[in-house]
Amino acid sequence: MPSKNAVLAVAAAVIVALGLGLGLGLGLPAARDTSCESAAAGSASTSTCPGGAIPTRTSPKKAADEVLVVWYKPHYQCGASEGSTPDEAAAFINAQLSQDQDQARDFVGVGEWAPTTPGVAPLGNPNYGSISAGCGYGSAEYQTPVVLFHDRRRWDVVQTYPSSAELCRDKVFLPPWDDAGIANGTCADRTGATGDDCCSCTFSEAEYAMADEWGNGLGQRPWAAGIYRRRSDGREVCVVAGEFPHPLANVTLWDLNGQSTWTSSGSEEPYTIMPYVCTSQYSPDICVPNLEGTSVVFGTDVFARSVAEFCSGGGDLAGGDGDAATSLQERDVIILADTNAGMGDFASSKLLTDPFYSKLTDSGTLQPYTCCNDTSYDGGMNRYASDRIMVVGRSDAGGKSGGASIRVNDLEGGSVAPGGPLPDDLPLVCHAEQEHAPVRAYISLPVLEG
Repeated sequence: MPSKNAVLAVAAAVIVALGLGLGLGLGLPAARDTSCESAAAGSASTSTCPGGAIPTRTSPKKAADEVLVVWYKPHYQCGASEGSTPDEAAAFINAQLSQDQDQARDFVGVGEWAPTTPGVAPLGNPNYGSISAGCGYGSAEYQTPVVLFHDRRRWDVVQTYPSSAELCRDKVFLPPWDDAGIANGTCADRTGATGDDCCSCTFSEAEYAMADEWGNGLGQRPWAAGIYRRRSDGREVCVVAGEFPHPLANVTLWDLNGQSTWTSSGSEEPYTIMPYVCTSQYSPDICVPNLEGTSVVFGTDVFARSVAEFCSGGGDLAGGDGDAATSLQERDVIILADTNAGMGDFASSKLLTDPFYSKLTDSGTLQPYTCCNDTSYDGGMNRYASDRIMVVGRSDAGGKSGGASIRVNDLEGGSVAPGGPLPDDLPLVCHAEQEHAPVRAYISLPVLEG
């Protein structure tokens, strides 16, 4: 005879399935129209698919006080999946690093760049420095990398995380992961950098273990950051690039006594934790928060805490030797990330709940749909609004940074609706399974007064 827990689990699964299919009872979204997705695969910006492509600036030149940033996640399938074109992806990334001075990208973040195809051009440009990190927790063989580039002509490095200039700066980590900062299983048992490595994950070890118990592994989710000082006026900004785990939802049923079914049945663990539902609706109430209670995304303990400490403090999380500790500025923050959020109407401001992020904003509009190229299993094209460019206004909270805070003026890339077309100049360039569409933002960072 099956156990009581097993019976309850089946019942929960049935009702969850009904909720997913009908949009009833659990507040979950109803099925969305996918009739346009086959057309979207051609990425034609003139398509009649819902909403059309995200509009781009008529005059793309950035203003004097603007910072131009790009985020792109080609995914590790770029070069691994049949028909993918990592050479085209490399050319696209390098094009972001080779614009003329008026239109140069200030910061470019790239996630999961891991091609193994021979002959793919290396990423980089002498005018750009970089900070790289890898998350390899739980695996001695594989790393998930992230790299954040900055324009040396406009920005000086104050400090980076990971902090080792020798191991982590001006490098792009690639398979077989033999760079000294991440080699030979260095990151297999750590989620944060020590100063002698480039290991950096968003989650804590406790979160990783708990997610495994629930059957919802967190994967490998890296992040890297830098504090930069603008040469023209000395204004500082903290820039972060990375990716979150898939948000988890607690869709546990409640009995007539007001107790969750897994509690009243005597079970020690909730067995109705499931991915993908959280952030697919307006309310974050069903999201499983991280263990420290600083985000609605489980698996972000280290990210939420460490970004706040790094960006607002001396930038010295792990033996850094920069001069950020002597700064009199409250630094604004720019976050480039694959958040793995579901719907574009789920505001970025709801993702991180620590007081440090109380002024987190995005473009203020429906967030674009960028994830993913899932046509290999009939999952459609860019069904999810995962890739976000967000800012945290800190400079009007004190310090001597002029009082004018940061804001996203324009956000480009992705589609207005799930399965819609992409802008002509921000397409899926690797044609790889699970590739994300790139996004680009013009961000106002007013000139430092005095």
